Amino acid sequence: MNLARTGHGKGCGMAGRFETSREAGSCRRGGGRRRQGALRTAVLLLCLPVLSLAGAGCRQGPSATATPPATATPGGPSASPSITPGPTEGPLDDPDPALQAFSPGPDDLALLEAELRGCFDFFYGTANADPDSPGYGLIPDRMPSGPGICSIASVGYGLAALCIGDVRGFAPREDLAARALGTLRTLAALPGRQNGFFFHFLDMKTGRRAWNSELSVIDTAICINGVLMAGAHFGGEIAQAAEAVARQVEWDWYVDPGTSRFYMGYTPEDGFFGSWDMTAEQLMLYVLGAGSPDHAADPGLFYRFGRPKGYYGSLPDMIRSPAGSLFVYQFSHAWYDFRMTRDALGVDWFRNSVIATLANRQYAADQAGRLGGSLLDWGYTACDGPDGYDGSYGAPPRARAGKEDGTVAPYGAAGSMPFVPRASVEALRHMKEAIPGLWGTWGFQDAYNPARNPVWVARDVIGIDKGVSMLMVENYLTGFVWDTMGSIPWVQAGLARSRVLPSFERRLSSFEEPGAEGLAGVTAAGCAAAPIRDTAASGYGSLEVTLAAGTEAVLSFAVPPPLPDAAGQASRFRFFLEAGGGTDIVLLGVRFLDGSGTAIQEIPGAGLSRKPLAGKAGWDECTGAMPDGSGGALSRIAAAEIRIEGAGVIRLDDVGFLDPTPRLHTVLLDGGRRAGDRLQVTWHAWSPDGTPVLVDSAAWLSSDSPSGPWVPVEGAEGLAYELRDGDAGRFVACRLIGRALVDGKEIRLAPVLSEPSRTIQARP
Repeated sequence: MNLARTGHGKGCGMAGRFETSREAGSCRRGGGRRRQGALRTAVLLLCLPVLSLAGAGCRQGPSATATPPATATPGGPSASPSITPGPTEGPLDDPDPALQAFSPGPDDLALLEAELRGCFDFFYGTANADPDSPGYGLIPDRMPSGPGICSIASVGYGLAALCIGDVRGFAPREDLAARALGTLRTLAALPGRQNGFFFHFLDMKTGRRAWNSELSVIDTAICINGVLMAGAHFGGEIAQAAEAVARQVEWDWYVDPGTSRFYMGYTPEDGFFGSWDMTAEQLMLYVLGAGSPDHAADPGLFYRFGRPKGYYGSLPDMIRSPAGSLFVYQFSHAWYDFRMTRDALGVDWFRNSVIATLANRQYAADQAGRLGGSLLDWGYTACDGPDGYDGSYGAPPRARAGKEDGTVAPYGAAGSMPFVPRASVEALRHMKEAIPGLWGTWGFQDAYNPARNPVWVARDVIGIDKGVSMLMVENYLTGFVWDTMGSIPWVQAGLARSRVLPSFERRLSSFEEPGAEGLAGVTAAGCAAAPIRDTAASGYGSLEVTLAAGTEAVLSFAVPPPLPDAAGQASRFRFFLEAGGGTDIVLLGVRFLDGSGTAIQEIPGAGLSRKPLAGKAGWDECTGAMPDGSGGALSRIAAAEIRIEGAGVIRLDDVGFLDPTPRLHTVLLDGGRRAGDRLQVTWHAWSPDGTPVLVDSAAWLSSDSPSGPWVPVEGAEGLAYELRDGDAGRFVACRLIGRALVDGKEIRLAPVLSEPSRTIQARP
């Protein structure tokens, strides 16, 4: 992401060219300047140990000094994944405080909101506000030392800031809307734009290319994210202007045909160079590229970059980046909600970022004696340092060691709020209270170094660093950015085409592929069916079905194996339906067939419920509870038939299976791995309708093998465990049992075993 420049204007790593990943090099920029509300509709509960979100302020939890947790029933990881209805050990609205949500207190909330406001003030207050200027709306790369140079990525974050400022009342809506529209008009008219891409750095007044900066694919992506968000939020003329700017970007032009990867950069003088061949901050490129309505890149690009693995401490394996800089695990997540999703290779990118964040924090604690600081001084990531900007600050696991001098960036913690909220708030509180001069006009300065005496504090703030802080704090508090971006057809199509889908959903078809490919696995009888564009419940595509009067239509969808047996779970079959004007449609039901074409299960028409899809006129969500899957019937399903009767035209979208069961997930152990070290269990929770998912009990287990069998550790329960001498050579895990409110009934969730620690080592 960051353009690293020498004092002579030469790029790092290759003569006369630029490396556009922030991890690419450690050169300093020329002249010492570095390159570079609304409530959620469905609250996802995040916790470390558990966080319940309840609107903009987060629900306040009870004191942590209350009664100890209930004793867990012994058992191992083979426990049934089903849920058992029945009473819990206490009312759902009065959980055991020792096991429940980290809810920031009033002072912590005030700190988060102050940082949010400081970020907004940077983007709104430092922008070119001269409506007669060709650079109207452009925003500095950094301040106060760089008022003349705009970073195009700062502009993207600035457009998001206008939306956040609107829902939070930071400025009058008419002023914010006018700034958004004027900025979009500036972007549309910028000189030197090529194939829709923007130069990385611009003159703040003229909008012309600064230095010899590249047409940056990653910084253009950040800008386009902000463009799309502003259009979705403000609507009307702003939406039209945003679409015009975004649709000019030719993502397929920036792809190397030889490697089927995005190039790293392009300059008019030298052409393309480099390759996004590593795991870094670029997930947004694949979403925007695949989702483009006019210039789509191959969705397969999502699977053509390197995914090397590593681990640190007791944490599980993860896909690592080259230098371990924390920002690479944040930047795409700031815009897109990857929680409870997996890609086609089964990777949970949100979980990957959680592990990377915990590793960064643990490394800071382990290196405190060498690098200064403490467990609270974490956030090793690209930032300013005492010797200038450096993109190689980071922590293991990583491919290569970067610069290590103890420099910490507050945005490392602020940008990790959704991943590790307790640890992030504790770190931010410490930084605000203990580091003199770190808090300034726009909230936290870019970085500090506790190893220096006196503590070194950066002079500047940097646009993209304030941007990721702003978005991630807002996502933690309300989910506003995630919700807005998730409502955009471009983003929906990009995720669907890239096969990044909810892990609780088995989608049979979303009709996002162009042409005949949209009908793969779908057959129609008694009707005519064809995929269409620009009419959809999500994304850009749907299936248009024409029914003749008096004819029963049957649409059959292939179910790729395996469909797991869902005995005892609240699995549902779901699709979205839009009926044309005057169409009289009767849903006769859904049948499920085995490989021989024999019907083995059925949901009658009376068992299908319909409800309007919010924000989509004419579209209804149709769901039906799956029949009992006992006997393995669900695992034998080979096809699902939707049976319809009527006359006219209807449209279908996003056909598939849904498991809305509340659950605990990403259950990890945070801490050391030697006898005497303290392990803490961390987790996140998910509920489709925002009802709380709480934890009833926690029990610690040990084993000679990472796969079990597991035996209870005598006298160990609760959320923390101090490793003992007798644990050396063994593995440790923690089992959680949760509860939630489903259909008005309290249910107890299945036990969830954490990912086990690595082999415990003897005390040195």
